[in-house]
Amino acid sequence: MPKRKGNLNTVYISERLQESLRPIADCAMTTVVAPMGYGKTAAVNWYLSQRLKGGLAAHNTHKRLLG
Repeated sequence: MPKRKGNLNTVYISERLQESLRPIADCAMTTVVAPMGYGKTAAVNWYLSQRLKGGLAAHNTHKRLLG
């Protein structure tokens, strides 16, 4: 029986990255910095699509780690 190929259009966004993206709504400007090919555009597109779907709750309260 041939193997089924997964959906190649599926993008994985880790919980850690999702938490890092959540404060975007509270900021006037956000900069995403990473080397080429690390998924900056995919991550921001995921965030925007979740926001349009209403999948992200209001971000009035969130924890920020300063370090």
